[in-house]
Amino acid sequence: MSAYYRSEVGLEWRGYLRSSRMDFLQHFLLGQPVEDNGQDSAGLLLTWTRAELAGGELVVGTDAEMAASELLQFQDGPTTDGPPPANAIRPAGRHYDYAVDSWMLAAYAQWRRPLAPRWSLAAGARLERVRYDYDNRMLDGNTDENGVPCPGGCLYSRPADRSDDFTNFAPRLGLVWRPADRVAAYLSLARGFRAPEVTELYRLQRQQSVADLDSESVDAAELGLRWRGAAAGVDLAVFTMDKQDVILRDSAGFNVSGGRTRHRGFEYDLHWVFAEGWTVAGKGSLARHEYRFTAAIEQGEQITAGGDVDTAPRELHALRLRRDSGPLAAELEWLHVGSYWTNAANTARYGGHALANLRLSWQPHLAWRIALRLTNLFDAAYADRADFAFGSHRYFPGRGRALFIELGWRED
Repeated sequence: MSAYYRSEVGLEWRGYLRSSRMDFLQHFLLGQPVEDNGQDSAGLLLTWTRAELAGGELVVGTDAEMAASELLQFQDGPTTDGPPPANAIRPAGRHYDYAVDSWMLAAYAQWRRPLAPRWSLAAGARLERVRYDYDNRMLDGNTDENGVPCPGGCLYSRPADRSDDFTNFAPRLGLVWRPADRVAAYLSLARGFRAPEVTELYRLQRQQSVADLDSESVDAAELGLRWRGAAAGVDLAVFTMDKQDVILRDSAGFNVSGGRTRHRGFEYDLHWVFAEGWTVAGKGSLARHEYRFTAAIEQGEQITAGGDVDTAPRELHALRLRRDSGPLAAELEWLHVGSYWTNAANTARYGGHALANLRLSWQPHLAWRIALRLTNLFDAAYADRADFAFGSHRYFPGRGRALFIELGWRED
């Protein structure tokens, strides 16, 4: 649920309430425990615009959110679907049962001004603070729920009650040059961040009792070109990003910070109206996602600097052919996901896939709309995600051919 208001003096606010619940069978884990999680949150976003400040426009605002979340992981019976040592460390009963109250408060500012007839500058920054108050509803440590230790220690570890705070600052600078009316070139420099998630801090394993984690950060630079013609458009960009303090699980099963990755590539977005009512469009990326550190991680895998980040394809492409003819519209779409390594050691690979989708819509009246979607037109076998774990390939299969029919009505 959300609400919105904008005043005549440039003050704008948005408020929202959210609630979610999920029961999830973790079929990919030995013992197949069930996870029950939920979250209730409320937030407020305030934005104020002030024009003509130092020759430009200033926008300032604040974001605030409070949330109450909880997670229970439960396994009905003993683990029997793995080797004896792996079964022994996964007891029946509750593995995790905790609640976390959190709040986030952020302030931001953006400023834009022209520098010359065809040049403009944009600068901005965001300061954010996040706090978690964690309450463990079980016994601390890595025993079973009754305090009985597993041989060599149970897999699931529960830290004692604690609070954690994270403060992050992210600046941004952009420069735009318009050499012609329909052409713009731009340069963008920015920093982004991500505070550790609740599960990374409190859903621990083995002998880890505290996860001393830092926020992940990324420094990015992008150089791009945009052109808009009467019947066509082109967006091209090259980018580089360096990510620091990546959170991962090390060879001891501990959640730790300290990873680093580099991402470099090229993106495109093109469209062309080649005849009346006919449009062809394509978008995609060619990129290299690379580890920039060497470490041993969980399940005995070895990350080596210079290797590809696992489950990160170098190629992603989409091509669409669309026909609009009065109340009838049709679109044929082709999607391509390139091959990628399925483990961090770069020894197992998924070959990628290509899919075709068809969409049709008919609007017989302004108030009525009928739509048909036929996804995975050729019923290709593919994986939404593939990885390599516990010595074998794992595939999260995508949906086969499926037909969806929609009937929509909107009052004028």
